Amino acid sequence: MPHPPELGKTQRNSRFRRRKEAQEIFREKGLAEPEKWSELIDLYRGNPLWLNIIATLIQDLFGGSVSEFLSYDTLFLGDLESLLEQQCDRLTEPEKQVISSLASEAAPVEISKISAHLELSPSALLQAVQSLGRRLLIEKIKQGQKTLFTLQPVLIEYLKNQH
Repeated sequence: MPHPPELGKTQRNSRFRRRKEAQEIFREKGLAEPEKWSELIDLYRGNPLWLNIIATLIQDLFGGSVSEFLSYDTLFLGDLESLLEQQCDRLTEPEKQVISSLASEAAPVEISKISAHLELSPSALLQAVQSLGRRLLIEKIKQGQKTLFTLQPVLIEYLKNQH
């Protein structure tokens, strides 16, 4: 198991690779204004599939202008909505409970706070959180010695649109 400094380096390398991958997607799609790409990457959390869909939308509707797309100041889902619907349809009951718990929180929370609201065994909770993280539906945030969890902004927007 890596030591904490190595883990931090691994996470930075992973973010760097995702950023490079995103930039390559944007170049292939012919998006303009590379100085705005970071904002787009951050908004969609570097998820290559989501960025590919959004880059296509930006090219189709805005002629590749990222700033014009960003001027709408919203987290636009477009074709992501059907993808998220498919992912949500495949969630296990414990995963649905974790998402519901995180959706009710105004800020990122520790895993112990998630479990306080649910009637899940510790192993079911940990398995659900791990699975949701692998599918990029929840976000892990390091804050000092604590690890906090929250829903991905794209999923929050999707859930708001469902109600």
